[in-house]
Amino acid sequence: MKQYRKSNAYYEQQYDEMIEVKTKFIHSSYDKLDKHEQIYVPHILSDFKNKRDETIRKWINDDERKDILIQAEPNIDVFCSKCNSKMYISNHIFKNNNNTVLFVYDCRNKHFPRRAFYNNGEEYYFEELRCTKCNGELISTTKEYKNKLIFTDTCKDCGNITTETIGDYDISYGINDIKQSVRNLLIKNINEFNDVMDSIPEARKEKNLRKKYKLDDIKITTVPRLENLLKTAIEKQDYIKLNFDSIETKKHVIISFSVQDPTERNNDESPKKLQKLIKRVLLHHNWRLMSDGISYRLGILTGRLKAYETEDDLIIIGNDIIKRTK
Repeated sequence: MKQYRKSNAYYEQQYDEMIEVKTKFIHSSYDKLDKHEQIYVPHILSDFKNKRDETIRKWINDDERKDILIQAEPNIDVFCSKCNSKMYISNHIFKNNNNTVLFVYDCRNKHFPRRAFYNNGEEYYFEELRCTKCNGELISTTKEYKNKLIFTDTCKDCGNITTETIGDYDISYGINDIKQSVRNLLIKNINEFNDVMDSIPEARKEKNLRKKYKLDDIKITTVPRLENLLKTAIEKQDYIKLNFDSIETKKHVIISFSVQDPTERNNDESPKKLQKLIKRVLLHHNWRLMSDGISYRLGILTGRLKAYETEDDLIIIGNDIIKRTK
């Protein structure tokens, strides 16, 4: 059976190659950008580096999800509509953000059309494709190359050829992509500014700032103490095996963590209960659960924690405490 999950080194190489192509293109296209767009080029390149671990983790999670889905093969025999020979599973098509899989069957005698089925045995019927130029009948071929599928359609009538490549990691990049990256950074900066301003009212300018937000009452908790604090709290609620998977120490300290739930709680109840627990335990500490919340899969829960250390950061914490304890 085909396996989608590959070694960690494979994903790291894929990401590094993708970023190398994009970086070279950005440098070669620098003079084609407006002056205000050129200012953001270093930020775009920095963003590539900052998102490396997050992107690789997503790729790995996606492929692990695919491996789980393809275990449930349809319990049926499928036969070719031309020669009636038994067909075999040649590939998979993943739909709905990798939550659904189609099993694609090929004829051993290379007859078309292929057939596709859901894991419950229901057949999926492909839409008949026609030539975009003359509406003629197409001859379709598929070739697999370096973990990518290359579909080639050739028109019987006018000979027009179209190709489509489907793969996990698209390294194509153009001027419009650079401009979109600039727009994304601008939007991100505006949103972050608005978030801060929403969290810090006019009283920020007062001399008794620390008193108003009770900054001295906020517990500055170290990483080891944080781990012990959470471990004790979650085990009381029957969660187990708290693990700090990775720790970033850049502008903010950010911890990616995982927890296991051996109980009968489902994929809706378990993450909600853990999220509520963590928020309550950390209320008076300088740590907060990040906005992406808690993810759940097969009894494993994951999330990220962010540390707040500067006075401006602690004002956000203080304001949060005031709102939640009214």
